[in-house]
Amino acid sequence: MAQDKAPTIEDLMQELSQDKLQQEPPKTVLMPEEETTNEEVEEIFSPISDTTEEEKEEETNSEINLADMQGLPNLIVSLMNFLAVRLAVAYTRTNNKDKYALDDEESQRLIEAWEVYLKNTEYKASPSSMLLMTTAIIFTPKIIMAVNERKEIKQRKLQCQE
Repeated sequence: MAQDKAPTIEDLMQELSQDKLQQEPPKTVLMPEEETTNEEVEEIFSPISDTTEEEKEEETNSEINLADMQGLPNLIVSLMNFLAVRLAVAYTRTNNKDKYALDDEESQRLIEAWEVYLKNTEYKASPSSMLLMTTAIIFTPKIIMAVNERKEIKQRKLQCQE
């Protein structure tokens, strides 16, 4: 009495490497005789979502009233301080950041001024513009410092060669 053995790895590998022509062709799905419109195709293949077209448009065009953003004045003053300090350090070519930074009283006065300004303005901004602005404010001084540092390194190399 012969018992059926479980297939070995070699058996499976042999089956996988079998000539494509010998394998059974894939089954095809027949399309209906009638033509389908682009809208029907889009409806069939669009992801299922509970949001309406109006809601989607609102999400993409959403703007934020800056007065409604909690902590924005603090963020603005922090970014301004960061930018001013980095530019001052790059301009003077020193590393004394504390010398150019705002103290607590100066910071608080600027925050209060920004709070008043934002409450009295109807300025709206998209989240993406806020992100881009913040990124630019943070990275611009770093790029300026890198350019200046490279110039200094080139000058030192030229002086050493002379």
